[in-house]
Amino acid sequence: MASIVSLKTISPNSQTALATLFILRLLPSVFASTLGGVIADIFDPRHGMIVLDISGAFVVMLYVPVVAYGKSLPMLYTVVFLQAFIAALYEPIRR
Repeated sequence: MASIVSLKTISPNSQTALATLFILRLLPSVFASTLGGVIADIFDPRHGMIVLDISGAFVVMLYVPVVAYGKSLPMLYTVVFLQAFIAALYEPIRR
């Protein structure tokens, strides 16, 4: 939700920007879920979840400079992609 609000402040009436945002939200789940399964099999799931939680917290904190200072679509897209990638890795490890 924060990414959509941020997008609306950076690019208010762009449907292309919104479509790109949704694609970047969905794309990591296709590729990172299999990688997350491999990581869950190799490493201890508890350690993996801790590392991904800390990584996710840092990525969420990146929204502040993007919105406050950046006003840049590529920066927003990068943060959204990273957040979706970490979430896609987290899902197989959690199970």
